[in-house]
Amino acid sequence: MIKQILLLLAILVSMIGFAQKNENQIFIGAFYADKSTISKVQKNKDLPSILKSPNQIEIRLLVREAWSSRRYIVLSFEKNWKIAEYTYSHRDSTYILKSERTDKTLEITFQNLVKNNVFALSNNDKSSYSYFNLKTNQIEKIHSFITDGNSYKVEFKVGENYSSYGFSHPESFARWYPSDHKLADFNSIVSILTSEVNNK
Repeated sequence: MIKQILLLLAILVSMIGFAQKNENQIFIGAFYADKSTISKVQKNKDLPSILKSPNQIEIRLLVREAWSSRRYIVLSFEKNWKIAEYTYSHRDSTYILKSERTDKTLEITFQNLVKNNVFALSNNDKSSYSYFNLKTNQIEKIHSFITDGNSYKVEFKVGENYSSYGFSHPESFARWYPSDHKLADFNSIVSILTSEVNNK
């Protein structure tokens, strides 16, 4: 009986030790960075370049919705987790801070983004959509055209690593191509960040 209790205690201690995370580490999942995707040309009316950001981690989502003003949602970490929303003011020709909050629970939001490969996606390539024609025995491109819709761009910084990628009309394309996991991940990223600022 004593051996069984000692064995259980040993297993419990090892599980606790394994479950503890290093407080100096933040899990970022699958990761791909390409600094060349970050535009070096900065417009005066835009947010300061992410290349100049003082944050250790920063994820920016630029939202361009049909019939609406552009906006940025910025999730960042520099000692604390923070989320901010900036909306474009046509009157002032610049982005104006609409809301901002610091919240420890934003780490959960960050981990949800990691689960959806926020650091591993690359630019949308519509030419990759194809089908196999059983009659001709050929692979043929699918040509889709959307006149109105939403487009998004993600920029991120992790330490001194940067990347950027964007999708046009991902909601529509995801309905047409439900097996495209990249679109599903991207739509989840958009949903996670927009719901964070919409449900303050």
